[in-house]
Amino acid sequence: APAPPVLVRNLAAFPKALWLARLARARGADHIHAQWAGPPSTAALVASRLSDIPWSFTAHATEIHADNLLREKSQSAWFVRFVARAMMDRARHAAPGADESRWVLLRLGVEVPRRARPLPSNDPPVLLLAASFTGRKGHLLLLDAARRLIAAGHRLEVWLAGAGPEEEEVRRQARRLELDEVVRFHGYVRSAQVLEWLARGKVDVVVLPSESEGLPVSLIEALAYGVPAVASDVGGVKELLGDGCGELVPRGDPAALAAALGRVLASPATRAEYARSGRARVEREFAVEDVVARLRELFGFGAFRDRA
Repeated sequence: APAPPVLVRNLAAFPKALWLARLARARGADHIHAQWAGPPSTAALVASRLSDIPWSFTAHATEIHADNLLREKSQSAWFVRFVARAMMDRARHAAPGADESRWVLLRLGVEVPRRARPLPSNDPPVLLLAASFTGRKGHLLLLDAARRLIAAGHRLEVWLAGAGPEEEEVRRQARRLELDEVVRFHGYVRSAQVLEWLARGKVDVVVLPSESEGLPVSLIEALAYGVPAVASDVGGVKELLGDGCGELVPRGDPAALAAALGRVLASPATRAEYARSGRARVEREFAVEDVVARLRELFGFGAFRDRA
């Protein structure tokens, strides 16, 4: 049985499941799909049972650990989509013995620009961390790394795009480290604005020194636009930046983060190779047109048609 907090969230999802079942029947839906392996997929499971409409769900990241009926859901769903192999491993650990026959690896899809733009080259170089201000995203680590880089003679700017409960702490730390002239706090920034920065070459390196992740869209989009990325080796990040597509660093290690950023900033050839390899990987695995085509196949039941 689910743990008590999970059970409470599932009970809260039950009225939504009733509503969803009625809506799906009224609109003649052919399929119900839920994002996240937690209560949203519980609602979809119950709605499917009530309406007799096939269902499926996408398991993303941290919600997998809760093991919210993963065995039952894997047995019932037409397919279970994971966005990274690392997330499949999380599910195996959380729910040993779950039926994997309907598990599918299908990446998150992003729009890939038709042409790769010239490698960004700002003076000073701009490092971008676009994430909410929580301790798990590594803002303080990036400030520590920036201080080390400046002490080693690098010129740079750090752009922080986001909002959140720990922003003031990060501002205080920037002042303590005498980085007021280096760090720019942009506040909440719409995704379209970040993409415009990437497209116009305003950002030289995207940084994400998180403590935990699934497979971050911010990194996928950076690579799509030919912007090198440096990130913690957590979750599914290695599946994106590994094999020469970016720099991976141990989580919680500001010295390693500074060293990786220093290598990227010091070598145009390294940046160009990361840009080329990273964009090629995104074209192969994350192009939204291919992801949508595969989803259409799955929603049409395709390879799963004969499964009862």
